[in-house]
Amino acid sequence: MPSVQFRGRPVVFNTYIEIVSGAINGYTLQDLGLKTPPTARRLLGQAAVTGGYDVKLGVSYDGTNAHLLVHLNPPGGDFQSVRGAVPFECLLLDGNKIYFNNENTANQVVRALGWEE
Repeated sequence: MPSVQFRGRPVVFNTYIEIVSGAINGYTLQDLGLKTPPTARRLLGQAAVTGGYDVKLGVSYDGTNAHLLVHLNPPGGDFQSVRGAVPFECLLLDGNKIYFNNENTANQVVRALGWEE
């Protein structure tokens, strides 16, 4: 995947939209067509976890190679029902489809916070 540096018009939600939650075993295709418009070129997201686990997220464009890896070992206690959360950005390809993986780790959630056009 070629490196693309651009900053378009950001659109941020007042609250998040959940993309996927729970354990994801292997890269699984997610269709973001109902969560972001066709004009979106970059996803503004958040990976979060509750109760006793590390934050883990792998993002892939082809389902085999990782483009982005997010891993956080947060403090031991929950704060407002979330143990840890990490913001991330990644490109969206045509069709707004992307692959996520968290190595079958429980209590994970991936949220859309907005997009960039």
